[in-house]
Amino acid sequence: MTSVTHHPLWPVLQPLIRIERYDRDGGHRHPRHRIEVLDPGDRGVRARLLAIEVECAAACGRLIHPIRERHGWGSLYLAVACELSRRYSCARGRAAHDEYDRIVEAVLDCPDPQQPTLFG
Repeated sequence: MTSVTHHPLWPVLQPLIRIERYDRDGGHRHPRHRIEVLDPGDRGVRARLLAIEVECAAACGRLIHPIRERHGWGSLYLAVACELSRRYSCARGRAAHDEYDRIVEAVLDCPDPQQPTLFG
């Protein structure tokens, strides 16, 4: 499996990622995370992000585009598995869950460069 965190564009993508708790599915005890991607503001960068290909986090190994655009809204989000309409079991399986956890950890472990710190 190839993670988006190992893709050459990860350093461009990482600062654009926002993690949102999504309690509706798992409740307050086991919330899911929605991984939103801020618009980079540059059409070329946006096109490059949308063109990223990695393997599905599940065992199917199909090439997917992890950065996706919401139809009708135009906002971006990150997904680690096949689209639900293609293969439901990939998106809802343990491998996808674990990959989402790894991405959340990678993002939360990196300080936001635009967030001011106490000493700088």
